[in-house]
Parts: sequence; C-alpha cells; structure tokens
Amino acid sequence: MKPIPAACSTRPFTLEQARLAGVTKRMLDGQRFREVTRGVHERAGRELPDDRDETERILTGRRLEALRLVHPDAVGGCASAAQLYHLPVPRPSVLHVVGPAQIRRPGIRAHRRRDVPTCIRYGLPVTTPAQTFLDLAAEICARDLLAVGDAIVRTGLLSLTELIDAVDVAGACRGVRSARQVAALVRPGSLSAMESRTRHVIVTAGLPEPELNVDVYDSYGGWIARPDLVYVDARIALEYDGDHHRTDRAQWASDILRRQNLEDEGWVFRIVTARDIYVQPERFVATLAGVLRQRGVL
Repeated sequence: MKPIPAACSTRPFTLEQARLAGVTKRMLDGQRFREVTRGVHERAGRELPDDRDETERILTGRRLEALRLVHPDAVGGCASAAQLYHLPVPRPSVLHVVGPAQIRRPGIRAHRRRDVPTCIRYGLPVTTPAQTFLDLAAEICARDLLAVGDAIVRTGLLSLTELIDAVDVAGACRGVRSARQVAALVRPGSLSAMESRTRHVIVTAGLPEPELNVDVYDSYGGWIARPDLVYVDARIALEYDGDHHRTDRAQWASDILRRQNLEDEGWVFRIVTARDIYVQPERFVATLAGVLRQRGVL
C-alpha cells in the first residue's frame, strides 16, 4: 500500500495539493481519507481526545481550516467561534462562518458581511468575543446568552466594562437589543454556565438577585461551603446539581455533609436541577419566592 505523503497526513488539503503530493483519486476514495467539505479531504482516523467538548472544538477547527482552503476569506462566527473560545453554547449542527463572499455548501451556514472584526484562535480567524456575543444574541435565548457573557468575562476574553461598552456602541442589527439587556446582567463572579442560567431564571422573574459563590463560615469561624447562589442576610443558599452530583459517590457524600453543616447554622439550602431551569422554571421560582417571603426578603 502506497504510504500517505506527509503533506496530506496532518492537515486538510485540496484536490490540487493531493495531486502534487502524489495522492491519486483512488486513494482519496479509499478508507484512509475522508472529505471534509467539497473539494477538500483529510486523512481519516486522526486522533481525537476523549473529552467530548474538546473533540467538538477540534472538529470545528478542522472544518473551518478545510473551508478556508477554498474560501480564504471565511471567518469562524457565531456558535462555531464560541466553540473555539470554549464558550458554553449548544453544539451547532453546521459550521457558522462570516465573510464577504457568498458561500453555499452542505453543512455550512454562511453570513455575508464585510469588515468583520476578527481575532486569531488556534491559528484560525474568528469573530472577536464581543462580535460573537452580538451574533449569538440573534441565535440563542437570553438565558443561554447570559451563560456566554458570564464565561467571556470569567475567562478574561473581555472585562465586564469592555463587553457592556461593545454592545452599547453596536449599530442596529439582529439581536442587539437582547445583547444589551443580557450584558447588563453579566457578573464577574459566575463560575459555571448552569449557575448563570439559574440566576437568569431568578432575576427575570422579578426576584432579588442573589450573590455569587460567597464563602460561608460556622459560628466558630470554620469554613463550611461556597454555594453557587446566596442570599447572605436571609441565610438562603442555592446550589446547582448536575448528574455528577448523583453518580459520583464521593461528591454525593460531600453534598450531604455540606447541606447538614449549613442547616446546622440556620441556613435554608435548596438544590437546583436542570428540570428547574428547562422544564418547570415557574415552579422553581414560586418555591424560591416562598422561601424568600418566609425569610423576610419579600
């Protein structure tokens, strides 16, 4: 079997590049190569990490790199840019790009736009964090956009002031109103996407905004916990629990101990789940409002 040339082993390549490297059409049609986008191939079976999110990011980068071989002006945008920034967005089913040229290809969603503000991420041009936030505002709900905004600030891509200023000066475009409303809710202290989504449900329901990740101590000055969302004066703590809190026995035991310690100190401790955010937010809000009334907050 003819060996794969080095030029076609580690990066996507065009049909012309394949011809120059000595890769025949028969080889391309075999199992050792796969078509990334029309007219661009890569070696099949390139190693990918076990982490699903990291795998998705790498595959997005490869698709963008491949597309740019035939459309060099294409820039990663919207959810695809967010993936390359490691921002918490639903996995896009297509590659999102922006640029001056009209691009019509399967699996590509192209937005025709000139003078796109860009940054380089993993060696590839993508829309800036601020532009990505603005573009996403037209594509995803405000709850998910807040998770993105919090992550932009948390990871240092932009400061809170820079994000707010960027959306304030943005011209008329789809989603700009939502972007401005959500940017005003972004907080530097948020540590996870589901924490951000929980906070969005709370504040948009008209309830008081909780503090984020406050250290709680017992009567002897010993540290007890750092709940996700806290009403300090009322001694109310909310903690988002994902599946790992249920399936990891050590985590589960730690959660029980933390809850007992908080309740021993007079705190009300409430667990928030994905169902509270996505399925029955009204019920979650009503329950929390009842606790806030009992504690004299409302």
